[in-house]
Amino acid sequence: MISVLCIAQAATIDSWSRDNVVTDLPSHAAGVTYDSKFYTNNERLESNGAVIWKEGSVVTPGAQVLTDNPSVGKNCIITTGTTRADPTSPPKTCSDEFQSAKRVKLEARVVDSSSAWTVMWWNWVSAPVPTLCPRWMATA
Repeated sequence: MISVLCIAQAATIDSWSRDNVVTDLPSHAAGVTYDSKFYTNNERLESNGAVIWKEGSVVTPGAQVLTDNPSVGKNCIITTGTTRADPTSPPKTCSDEFQSAKRVKLEARVVDSSSAWTVMWWNWVSAPVPTLCPRWMATA
């Protein structure tokens, strides 16, 4: 017999955990690229990547999690900021139009292949629940 581990529900991402992140502090000039550096631990001794953004419609820290977009029933991970470079414009939403600067840009900064992972840490509302799937009979 074969037992297979299944996941009963998907976890829900609540927010970006920035415990291992250092962000370029304001003031920021429009059109200049800034970053939120990822560190391999909370001591922040070794950086291996970053979220990068060009200041304008995207602002510090460069990424966010939206979990309450009831108009379209979507949650998403997108850039922070407004729909236009004007800071008085409405904030970004999951349902913003195509090419509205929603894509989060990750930059790997790894020289040594032994540490080839660039990791963003997330906070979870609920974690997946492991359960056993029905058993399947294996026959020869």
